[in-house]
Amino acid sequence: MSDLQYTYAVARIRAKEVFLFSAATIDQLLACKTYDNCLQFLAEKGWGDADTPQNAEAVLAKEGEKTWEVVRELVSDMTVFDVLNYPKLFHNLKAAIKEVCTEGNHSSIFYKDTIPSPDEIMDRVRERDFSGLPSMMTEAAAEAFDTLLHTRDGQLCDVIIDRACLDAIYR
Repeated sequence: MSDLQYTYAVARIRAKEVFLFSAATIDQLLACKTYDNCLQFLAEKGWGDADTPQNAEAVLAKEGEKTWEVVRELVSDMTVFDVLNYPKLFHNLKAAIKEVCTEGNHSSIFYKDTIPSPDEIMDRVRERDFSGLPSMMTEAAAEAFDTLLHTRDGQLCDVIIDRACLDAIYR
């Protein structure tokens, strides 16, 4: 990143800092009596937008999208942030293995914004072809799948995949 781009990025982030909640604003939020009051307070502070449903998950998701829009605007190589998506990616692997092993159909349990996508992960798990997954996931995917099939222990499956996720983050 050139000095000019760096200067712009720093200035852009500094300009965004004025919208961070102060201690007083957080106290006001905590003083809200109901869930709806909290959502209204957040909307008044600019959280979400006109199209955002009035529930906490939707508001937080919209704020996450806004944050990543700013980051994408400032950074040319987004791969440096891949590690931040590892928990979502490994969650999708756990969900896919459990879906296949239990023959469930709960598409709402997946994070949509991952590479590979939830559908690609599901296809790999259904076909038991874990080589199509990122290399950091292949061994854990095979082990977790076999473990769940043989023991029916979902928590052990989770532990195997969570360990692989933490190892990937560490690397």
